[in-house]
Amino acid sequence: MPYTIARANVWAAELEDHPGALGDTLAILHRAGANPEFVILRPSAPMSSIGVLFVAPLVGPQEAAAAAAAGLRQSESMYSLRITGPDYPGLLAELTRALGHAGINIHGASAASIEGHCVIYLRFECEADVPRAEQVLRSQLGPDTCPPALPPV
Repeated sequence: MPYTIARANVWAAELEDHPGALGDTLAILHRAGANPEFVILRPSAPMSSIGVLFVAPLVGPQEAAAAAAAGLRQSESMYSLRITGPDYPGLLAELTRALGHAGINIHGASAASIEGHCVIYLRFECEADVPRAEQVLRSQLGPDTCPPALPPV
């Protein structure tokens, strides 16, 4: 199975830290048919009562409208790529080292491996780093890498 590398449209929102806040927000997305594969909630600062929620992907106008209703906005400052494909020990280390050797700084990373399949989200400092990073990743992962596919928003 080849790897897929695509730009990731990440949505973000500040979320009050109280019981039910995350569930209520995700329920709005669910009612619109969204099934995000990537959800991260983290505090905005130590001991803060506000968290930052990141969700991806959201596809199509119905999911975008639901995201807006839930207080999420498509991030214009998160320059990200999503990599999926077969996983093996050391894959993330190889990819991130190759990017580092190319002088590309990784501003954020999230990765999961489930039953031999990986999903990796990498965030970069600026828009100009994304095509450079994509080129490095494609050369690292081999010629069977699928072309990018941007989900409609």
